[in-house]
Amino acid sequence: MRGCVDFVRLTTLGSTAALRLTADFSPVDYEQRVRPTMLPPHVRPGFSGLQTRDHRHLLNAMRKLREDMATVAELGEPHAELIAAIRSLHDAHAYVCTRFGGDTAPSLRMAALGQQDGKGVEVVRGLARHRESLLEPSRANAHDQPRAYQRSDEDGHE
Repeated sequence: MRGCVDFVRLTTLGSTAALRLTADFSPVDYEQRVRPTMLPPHVRPGFSGLQTRDHRHLLNAMRKLREDMATVAELGEPHAELIAAIRSLHDAHAYVCTRFGGDTAPSLRMAALGQQDGKGVEVVRGLARHRESLLEPSRANAHDQPRAYQRSDEDGHE
């Protein structure tokens, strides 16, 4: 169990670092160099982390932890460090969204689903609240996802 906690924490910290570096791009460079990698032909329309193997692997590890979150919580400091790392990741993701227009426009996934009335950063924050709540032992068996990020057969899942 401790190994899985450490894997999720360290992978999350690496992802946080990548997002923080992404936020350092100028808006022009982000638009010309980063954003195109989140569009076809590089990925399917409606880019989401769910389309990438590394993100799916991380979420699968988080699901394993969730199955016995009471035991994870009993680890004490490693559980607290895990929660802090995940919050840091969500904060970094929301910052990138805000920095590059997600505070005024829908996410790529929302736009592909025809959801034009929301803001990408709001979805990121909602997803963050949801995922963080799953780290509470009392929510260990909650499986629902925020609507904008539910997987479909098109993503090759469920």
